[in-house]
Amino acid sequence: MNKSAHVYRWLLLTALVFLEVVACKPTSPVFLDPGPLVPATVVKVADGDTIKVRLDGADYLITYLEIDAPETQGNAKPGDTLGDGSFAAKASQRNKELVGGQTVYLKKT
Repeated sequence: MNKSAHVYRWLLLTALVFLEVVACKPTSPVFLDPGPLVPATVVKVADGDTIKVRLDGADYLITYLEIDAPETQGNAKPGDTLGDGSFAAKASQRNKELVGGQTVYLKKT
């Protein structure tokens, strides 16, 4: 390998490292405004991904977006073992621990 090829190889390597450092520069986090939120009180936890809330004197059944917990009632799928120690019961219990009786904030979509 001649000297000029060696120099070009080092220049190329240096340029690639520089571009990698510049391209990987951390950016500021982006926060999206969720819009107006409405407070509601959780009156019942139906299962791991469904709650009943009271809002302006009326009760509404709310299912969480992007959550698919095992079902405890009616629409059980294979793997949603019902009964003590099941995935469905554990998901429901955890949901009760997190939001049971609490105020949650909803966005109308």
